[in-house]
Amino acid sequence: ARARNGAGTYSTTYSTVTTVFDTDTPLTNALWPVTGSTMSALAMISGTSNDEPTGTGGVVGSVRAYLIRLSDGQYWTGGGWSGTPSMLTPGGSGLQVHQTSWSLSQSLPSNNQLVSGNSYYLTTSGIDDAMPVPPGTTGNTEPFFGAVRASTFTVDLVPPVAVISTPIDNAVIPSLAKIVGTADDVLAGARL
Repeated sequence: ARARNGAGTYSTTYSTVTTVFDTDTPLTNALWPVTGSTMSALAMISGTSNDEPTGTGGVVGSVRAYLIRLSDGQYWTGGGWSGTPSMLTPGGSGLQVHQTSWSLSQSLPSNNQLVSGNSYYLTTSGIDDAMPVPPGTTGNTEPFFGAVRASTFTVDLVPPVAVISTPIDNAVIPSLAKIVGTADDVLAGARL
């Protein structure tokens, strides 16, 4: 752009601005725990975050997550389970947003707050840094509950049981032809 004053003189320098028109929502993904996995503890949850379209210089400024216990639909609040939806956020629960990933390793349920045999659902939503219109709103916001981006996992807090039946305990034997026993993992439904 050039400016002209009342005398009709133009500015000698052109003023330019480069801008990117971004209406695409970011893309987040829950990668840990791996969907379909069985966990013995929940020490961390994590995933990826990318601003779309790629290559425009935008970033995902915020990631939010829901952790839901599927047996009763309860939401993890960062300190306990509640029937009211509760988001895990960077400010409230310590969720960390990195350049292309996110993670949370605090404010997660301890083993005594998890139920063995229950399945849990983790879903995320990202918000990019596009300048909001109108002012006071957020950037482009990714919706929650995208099946491809979420993770469903099961918690197993009961260790397997192994029993040796042959040779019998404290037996004195001249040779050992074979060892016989069983192993049970109740949650996995495995019996060997």
